[in-house]
Amino acid sequence: MAAVKKKEKTKAAIGSANDAAAYEIGALSKRDRCIAGIALYLGEGDKSGRNVAFCNADPKAIRFMMGWFRETCGVHEDRFRLSLY
Repeated sequence: MAAVKKKEKTKAAIGSANDAAAYEIGALSKRDRCIAGIALYLGEGDKSGRNVAFCNADPKAIRFMMGWFRETCGVHEDRFRLSLY
């Protein structure tokens, strides 16, 4: 039971920190999203061959990058492929 309480406390602390960060940062501008996408792609993207790829386990990061590819790079929906490892 102690482990469950510790996990709940940690989850609450993370949620609180996320809320505080969102309040402090505010809404991201189009420029902010562009820069964030470039940074994520440089860190997590595949930069070899003709295709581009983004590899991450966080659904929020994947959702953000799919939006970034659509908005910034003009990638059409039918060009996305999913691979699970």
